[in-house]
Amino acid sequence: MNPPSAAVIGADLSGIACAQRLSAAGWQLRVFESQRAPGGRIATRRFEAASFDHGAQYFSVREPSFHVAIERARLAGMVERWRPCWPRGDQERGELWVGSPGMNALPRFLSKGLDIEYGARITRLERTRKGWMLIDDRGAGQLGRKLPEIMLSDTHLWRHARVETALGEPFLLDQSGDLGFCGDWCLDARVEAAFLSGDAIGKALSETRYTDSSGKMRDSR
Repeated sequence: MNPPSAAVIGADLSGIACAQRLSAAGWQLRVFESQRAPGGRIATRRFEAASFDHGAQYFSVREPSFHVAIERARLAGMVERWRPCWPRGDQERGELWVGSPGMNALPRFLSKGLDIEYGARITRLERTRKGWMLIDDRGAGQLGRKLPEIMLSDTHLWRHARVETALGEPFLLDQSGDLGFCGDWCLDARVEAAFLSGDAIGKALSETRYTDSSGKMRDSR
């Protein structure tokens, strides 16, 4: 029996969570990421003079499934608790964490073992008789005081970074059940929400889809 297969577009935290869930269920898959490293907006810029986090600055942990992943990362030295001194002594902001030594240490750790193709910007999907064809941007098909002197300056525009109103559902699947969407926009504008969304769609697919001896996808519902 051939294992089911899937392509995951984007190695942000939701894509990583989805891919790891499917991989654990025995699926064959490849992740396509347009950038040079995983993480999406959990990003760290490195220069000769310094490095800094230019995406998410920290994240919270509330749900047990995310806590399990973060505990594994903590034991590996990839994350650590953050206990800031907030203005006016406000400390009621929950359990806060940061990547170590930078925020992108978390997605790098969680993506270990995945088959990720970096620099692959998928711009179009085409349904064929054999499944989905992914087309990239090259047209190729793929399955008050004086401030100190500025030492380093850089800018980056996150074009899709603001979740104004979340979907309210953990993920979306089309009617055929073989094309899905996930991300923080489904649940909330938080790092944890991205992970939970990806994990949820991966779990749903792995529990309801299987292959017959020909390798064709079937629905177990």
